[in-house]
Amino acid sequence: MAREHAKERAAAGIQAYRPRQQVYTEVVRTHLDGCEDGTYPTATSSAELVVGDAAKRLLRKTFSSKQLRKALRENQTHPGMQRVNSVADKSTVTAMVRALWAG
Repeated sequence: MAREHAKERAAAGIQAYRPRQQVYTEVVRTHLDGCEDGTYPTATSSAELVVGDAAKRLLRKTFSSKQLRKALRENQTHPGMQRVNSVADKSTVTAMVRALWAG
């Protein structure tokens, strides 16, 4: 059934948006860079810098917790991430990022 549905969507020109892990990692890095330089961007503006028009779809799909946690882990060496980790544990950081990206 799922294959048939996918074929129907493809025939209608509707493509699924499936961002790779690199996209999540880059959005988090761009957001951290903005916070470090004092601009404090929104999640939407950070995503728009990385993926353009697909930003809203990315932020809707972002709550694959696994991809979010991996993006945070891949940015561990970023100075902003090190500062955040010094004051909060990993579950708190994940919850903060989810709240930020959701609203």
